[in-house]
Formats: sequence, C-alpha cells, structure tokens
Amino acid sequence: MRTLLQSDDAPKGEPSDYFPTDIGHRWNYRITLNEGADALNHSMTRWEISEKEGVKMETRGRYYIADEKKKPFYHLTMSIKGPAASQGPLLYPEGYELAIEQDDLGIFEWTKGVFFAISKSARYSVDLVILHDPTGPGAPTSGSMWGRSYNKPGYTLRVYFFGERPGVEIGLSDENDATLFDGPTTFRGKPALKFIRTVKGSDRADDAGLNKGFTEEMYFVYHVGLAQLTQKVSGTTTMTWELE
Repeated sequence: MRTLLQSDDAPKGEPSDYFPTDIGHRWNYRITLNEGADALNHSMTRWEISEKEGVKMETRGRYYIADEKKKPFYHLTMSIKGPAASQGPLLYPEGYELAIEQDDLGIFEWTKGVFFAISKSARYSVDLVILHDPTGPGAPTSGSMWGRSYNKPGYTLRVYFFGERPGVEIGLSDENDATLFDGPTTFRGKPALKFIRTVKGSDRADDAGLNKGFTEEMYFVYHVGLAQLTQKVSGTTTMTWELE
C-alpha cells in the first residue's frame, strides 16, 4: 500500500516499514515512573455474559505493583510469537500473537492473549487486541461465590498505529480513547512517525485521581517499531518507555 503522504515531507518508505512483524522480533522496554505522579491506564472491555448478551465495561486505574516494588525502573519485554488466523473477535487477514516475556508492572496482567490485527484495505492500520481472563479482576461476576456460568474471555480493542495524513485522529465510538497521527519526524537521527494517544477524563467523582485524562506520545521508528512512549497527565510526565 502506498503511503498517503505525497509531499517533500513524506516519510521514508511505507507505514509497514515502521511496524515490523517478523517472527521473533523483540522489544525490550525500560519503563520509568515519575515519583509523585501516578501513571494511569485505561481500557474498554467487552464481555459476553450469555450467547445473546454482552456488556461493555470501562476500567481506569494505576499500576499498583509500583507501590509494592518501588523500583527505579521496570522492564517490559514482548515479541512476535507467530501468525494468528484470529485475533480475539477479529478475523483480519494479517494478524500476529505477541509473547509477553517479562512484565514487571503488570501492564498485561490477567490477559489470555495479546494480538496485533492488521488491515490494508482502506489504509494500513493496526489494532491492539487484548483478551482478558474471565476469572480475573474486573470480569463480570468475578469474585461471586457462584462463579461464572459463561466463561468466555473479554476483549479490549483499540487503534494502535496507522498510515494517514498528519492531523488525522482515529478511535472507536463512545470510548474516550483515540490516536492522532502527529506526522513524520526523526527519533535519535532515524526516520520516525509520531502518534499521540488521548484518553479523555471522566466527570465521575474520584478522590484518587483515576478519572483524569492523559496523553501518550509514541515514536515508531523505521524498521524498529515503537521506540519510546511518554505518558503525561495534566502536562506532567508520569511514565516513560525507552527501547533498550
């Protein structure tokens, strides 16, 4: 697929060149949390509770493991495990399962599978799909002494990467979570594409600050993939991922 940018500022190569999917390709991140400023997480998970019924649950939280470990930094290591004919509920013609090899912060805690679902029809785009353990925290009726009678994993789906013109923002409807293509740039001297994920805040009462909105600036580097992620809450940096 040809890149949609047709100017002197067009990035090098195709969008797929910034999103490697070779089997075994590995990303090892060093994650630093800003002391005194809580890093936040957000997801919208869909659960089937019967063959005909489902619910959608919004979850906002912080990385509580950091309260226990209090380390100067944490590691997240993940790799392309192999092709996936199905990616949770999706059946995109190109999909890959990820192997989560190390997850000090519990970013993918209680998951049953993590996938990239890639579409090349209208544009090159990648959705991040996460399957959630139906017996884990946050699952409908989890913790009930009677358990669950319908034990299918829930799933989270969000736009992760795409090839478009700068200024285009894409998100799923009614999810308060969208990703903006900020444009081509360089990262440490290498061609890169910059994206900004924005999670809107909630109006619900919240003494812990979990309902605040946040942004995540992401740099995808040519033939490397995601090289850096910086989360900010109210303009303050709360968390940084650096590819080692």
